[in-house]
This record gives sequence, structure tokens and C-alpha cells, in this order.
Amino acid sequence: MVAVGPAVGGKVIYELLQADGKTVHTPFEYTGDPLSQFGFVTKVGNVANSVLNGDDPGSVDDAATDITEFLASIAKGVWREPGEGRARGPKYDKDLLASVLFEGRAAEKRVGKFADLATVREALEDKSFYAKVRANAGAMAGYYAELAKRGGEAAPQASVDDLA
Repeated sequence: MVAVGPAVGGKVIYELLQADGKTVHTPFEYTGDPLSQFGFVTKVGNVANSVLNGDDPGSVDDAATDITEFLASIAKGVWREPGEGRARGPKYDKDLLASVLFEGRAAEKRVGKFADLATVREALEDKSFYAKVRANAGAMAGYYAELAKRGGEAAPQASVDDLA
């Protein structure tokens, strides 16, 4: 359970509480402008929630320890590395996705600039194109259908040459 106190005198307070509402640990305090206070409360809340509501839920003590460690690392100027911690979202096999896209375009005779599988696979490295593909319901339905045909897991060793 968490309580976030109002910003008083430029300070926001984040408390970890027991079920009965009693404070378990010394509240975490932050002084700054309202936008940075919002960021502080959001990040500290994310740290606490990942411990308290994760796959293997921890205790309030565990959450307090993780918050303390996080704040200490921030004070040292260290932010979490991009690949550290929990995954940010589903990971897609780009080789499989390229194969599905290429086969779908070929079947519809809409190959255009994607004349071969390797060109489609290379295009998926462009973050903008990759995001558009992931947002395309038809493309993702084809991806998941092909994934299911393969037994639910895309072969990690698959390459463009294997799929051609």
C-alpha cells in the first residue's frame, strides 16, 4: 500500500504503508519543481510496484530496499541500463516477421520496393517501419499464425537465409 503526500513547500512524500495504513519505512522525500516531483513519484511507484506486484511478489521491506538502492544509484548519476531489468514489451522474431510480410505482399502481388526477403528484413531495422508493422493488425495476425504453426516459438537460430 502506498500513500503520496501533497507537495508542501516544494516537497513530495512517498510512503510505503502496511495494510492497516501505518507507515512501514521512513517516507521517501523529494524536493523539486512539480514536473520533477511527478517523475519522482512515478519512478518510485514503478520500482515499488515491480517488487510488490511482480511475478514473484516481494514484501514492503523488499520494495523499500529496491527504492533505496535506486535512489542511491541516481544520486551517483547512474541510471538503469537499457537492457537491464524486466523486458519492456514483447520481443518479435524479425526474421519470421520479414518472412510473413514478404509472403503476404507476394501473394497480393504488391512486392514493390520489397523485391526480396532480405530487403524486407533490412527494412525492419528502421524503427519507424518496424513500429508501423507492429501496429498493423493484419501483419501481426499473420506473424502469430506462423508462430503457432512453428509450435509457439520462433526458432532463435532462424536467419533470413533459413526462411528464404
